[in-house]
Amino acid sequence: MAVFSFCPIHSVARDATVSKKIHEALERNIIVDDIVELTIVQPDENMAKQHVLVEQQLLNELGVNNVIVLYDRDRVNKKMNDRVVINKLSSHLCNVCPICLSQKLGLKISK
Repeated sequence: MAVFSFCPIHSVARDATVSKKIHEALERNIIVDDIVELTIVQPDENMAKQHVLVEQQLLNELGVNNVIVLYDRDRVNKKMNDRVVINKLSSHLCNVCPICLSQKLGLKISK
């Protein structure tokens, strides 16, 4: 279960997952180029999807090119899928207010 902090401006959960670089851009009101929306599919959770905004440069650094859907491990079928990449990516992620993200950077995450 995830625990979210609340945005002091909008009083909503900071539940939009973005890269730390996008978070920094949000704080400083600057634009980030080449933003990609990733979808992380979780087979162990009835194929639940998590949508994440990251910059293309981060994906290149992680060795992920031209991929917008990552599949987490599947314990039942004993497949790791993209689990290693997802674990590496998770250290570069944080949560922000979706309203701030939309108003300041003009970005929206699919639900």
